[in-house]
Amino acid sequence: MAKEGDGADSIVAATITDDAPTKAISSQGMESINATATAMTKAKNAIVVVEEACTSSKKPEEPKNPKTQVLIVPLRWMSLGMTRAKQQLVLLLAMRLRTVKTQMMTSKLQEVKAEADEKLKSISGENVLLQINCKALKNENAKLFKGYDDLEAKYTSMKALVKEKIKAAKSQAEAFKIELEATKGTNAESISKVAELLKSPPGFFKKQVKEYTTMVSTHILLVAKYLYPRIELEAIGEGYADGTSEEQALKLINDINGVATSIFNESLDL
Repeated sequence: MAKEGDGADSIVAATITDDAPTKAISSQGMESINATATAMTKAKNAIVVVEEACTSSKKPEEPKNPKTQVLIVPLRWMSLGMTRAKQQLVLLLAMRLRTVKTQMMTSKLQEVKAEADEKLKSISGENVLLQINCKALKNENAKLFKGYDDLEAKYTSMKALVKEKIKAAKSQAEAFKIELEATKGTNAESISKVAELLKSPPGFFKKQVKEYTTMVSTHILLVAKYLYPRIELEAIGEGYADGTSEEQALKLINDINGVATSIFNESLDL
């Protein structure tokens, strides 16, 4: 039996070393233990109060619930005039409360752990999907960059080619301009010269030239009438339309000069 002033540990040690401590608990005491344990499982705050009472030497405050009042008596106070059976009852109750609390904490920890595992699995699955999507996006991004580089290379090549074409076209235009400047007025001079020459040849030559000219003109008019049935031959015989300038006439002559030469050569072969 613990002496007055000893701590709760001394009471526990003394109680455990007694001979057959369980025999000191009557059937009525066991019923009291069971009833008290049932009441304490329904009142969670009593667990905390009992634990504080087991480790504190101060007198605890009065509980709000009168049903738990008997459970907050410190073990040191029980050693004063308390029977061994009652001490054993309180100790068993404290041990059962500790066991219940441990089980509750273990169950809660298991629930939290299971919930954390589920969340971890969900997050892991989402992470895998994100990694797959990220890899696909990286591949697509690489393809887009490659396509952009190819297009940029083609654009650079086409730009250089266009510059070369423009440069060549400018050079050719300058050459054509020089040639046109050199041949300016040649057709008018040729026509005047031909007219002068036609006045001087003998009559036979004039007749031959007239026949060939008539034949070529007929051939040209025939082709024009065949291609354009609505054309009026009388209007052709009247000459250029009113308002036609000399420059326009010379331009028309230059445009049809090649065709006229071809038709003339064909007429000579007939």
